[in-house]
Amino acid sequence: MKKLVMQIKIILLFAYLASCAFPLTSGAAIYKHVDKEGHVTNSNVKIKGSKKLDIAPAIQALALMHKRNINHLQKNRRQTTFLK
Repeated sequence: MKKLVMQIKIILLFAYLASCAFPLTSGAAIYKHVDKEGHVTNSNVKIKGSKKLDIAPAIQALALMHKRNINHLQKNRRQTTFLK
């Protein structure tokens, strides 16, 4: 019984470590294709005439949003100190 419990713990630990190895992004390329009628198709498969989109991974996008929020708050803080 103890051996089975230990094996389950090892399997769960391995599953946890494997999930940590793959963060929020998959790293797959995304392509955008617009046909003659103007229909837009986004796909991970390259279509003739499509363009590769430069999409930041989720972690980078969150960091950029955080940086913009901090800059906005600091700018507003400076403006309010000048009004006093």
